Amino acid sequence: MVYIHGGGWFSGTANPSLQGPEYFMATGEVILVVFAYRLGPFGFLSTDDANMPGNLALKDQKLAFRWIHENIAAFGGAPELVTVFGQSAGAISAHLHVLSGNSEGLFHKFITMSGTANVPFAINDKPLQQVLDMARFCNISNVDELSTAELARALRAVSAYDLVSAGDNLKYWDVDPMTNFRPIVEKSAARDAFLTEHPLKLLNEGKYKPLPWLAGAVPGEGAVRVFSILANATLRRQFNEKFYELLGKLLEFPEKFNRTQVTEKTQQVIDEYFGGQTVLNNDTARDFLECISDRGFHHPYYNAIRTYVNTMDVKKYPVYLYKFNYEGHHGFTNLYTSNVNIGKFGVVHCDDLIYAFRAPLVFGDFEPGSSDAAASKLFVDNFISFAKYGKPLSEFTPRPCNATAFATSAESQSICDYLEFMHYGTDGFTIGINNKFNVRRAEFWNKILEIF
Repeated sequence: MVYIHGGGWFSGTANPSLQGPEYFMATGEVILVVFAYRLGPFGFLSTDDANMPGNLALKDQKLAFRWIHENIAAFGGAPELVTVFGQSAGAISAHLHVLSGNSEGLFHKFITMSGTANVPFAINDKPLQQVLDMARFCNISNVDELSTAELARALRAVSAYDLVSAGDNLKYWDVDPMTNFRPIVEKSAARDAFLTEHPLKLLNEGKYKPLPWLAGAVPGEGAVRVFSILANATLRRQFNEKFYELLGKLLEFPEKFNRTQVTEKTQQVIDEYFGGQTVLNNDTARDFLECISDRGFHHPYYNAIRTYVNTMDVKKYPVYLYKFNYEGHHGFTNLYTSNVNIGKFGVVHCDDLIYAFRAPLVFGDFEPGSSDAAASKLFVDNFISFAKYGKPLSEFTPRPCNATAFATSAESQSICDYLEFMHYGTDGFTIGINNKFNVRRAEFWNKILEIF
C-alpha cells in the first residue's frame, strides 16, 4: 500500500512522527510505503512548455510508483498487487494518476480520502501568468520581455527561500488561496506529459482506464479553512467587512463566469446556506462550514462518483464508499483554531488520519481496549481488505455503487450504500451501512456551476 501525503501540495511530510506506519504494519498483512515529493513552486511552477514543465510533483510520485513496481519484491511485496491511497491533496493526486494514464500498470487499486480530481482547487488554468507574477515578486527585471527559457533561467537563480517567500504575494487575503501551486493541463506533447486533458473532461467522458476504487469523506471537510477564520476576531471582522467579495473568492467560481454572474451566484449561495445573512457569527458558523465543505469536497465527491458509475463497468471495476463520522478523543479542530474554543462541530478534515496513522508528535496513543483503538483497527482493516481483495470488510460490505442508485437519488436524498464509522452510545464505536447524502445541495451546486 502506497500512501501519498496531503498538505495542499505546499506542505505535508512522510515523517513517521506524523505518518507513523504502526497501524498498518502491525497487521502483518501489507507493506506500507510513504514517500516525499516536491512541494509548492518546486513541484508545480511551470511555463507550460519544455523550459519549465508542469506537474513535477506528480512526476515525482510516478517515479516512486515505478521504483516500487521494480523493487518491492525484494522487500517481500507483490508488484502486481499495489494499492495507492492518499488524503486531501494526496487523494487528488491519486485520482489524477488514474485519470492521466501516465502511471498505468504501476498500481492496481486506489483509495481517496477527502479529495477527488474535480475539486475546485485541482488545476491552475494560468500557469504562465503565475510564473510572470512570481518573477516580478522575485525582483527579476523586464519580466514581460523575457522568453520562457529566460524566465526559467532567472527563476532558477533565485534562492529557494526567496522563491517560497515570493509565493505569499500570490494571496489575496490572509492565507487565501491556500493552494497557490497546483497541477496543470500540459500543452506539451512530450512523452512524459502527465496530464493533457482537463480532469472534468476525462471524468465526464470516461476517457481513462478505471481501477477498483474506495472513496471516502468526513462531514466537516471545510474546517481546514473555516476554523482559523472563526477563531480569529481580526479575520472574522475583515471577512464580515468584505463578505460578498471574500466569500465569492473562497468559492472559486470557474473563469467562465463574469463579475456580474459571480455576484449573482454568490448571492444564491448566501441565500441557500446563510439564510440571506451576510455576517459570520455564532449563528452562521455551521452554515459557513457546510458551505465550504460542500463546495470544496462534498459536491465534487458526489459528481466524481456519479460520472464514474455512469461511464465505467462497475461490475469489473467497482467503487465502494465510506464515511468517517467517528469523533474520538483526539481531533484536528484545536490545531486549526490554535486552541481557541469555537464550539463543537463534529468530525473534520484530517480527523480520519488519526486512526490510519500514528502521529506521536501531535497526538497521544490510544488506550488499549478503547473505542478509539477499535475505530482505528477497523478503519485500517477496511483499507487492507480493499487492498487485498478489492472489497471492504466482508462482514460489513456495502453493495457496490451503480448508476441505478443515482437515478433515484434526488427523490430519496441518498447515494450508494456506504460504510459509516460512527459513535455508539456516549463513548462507543460502531460501523453501519448508510446511504444518506444531501443530494439537494449537490444538485444546487450543479445548477450554480452550470454542470450537466
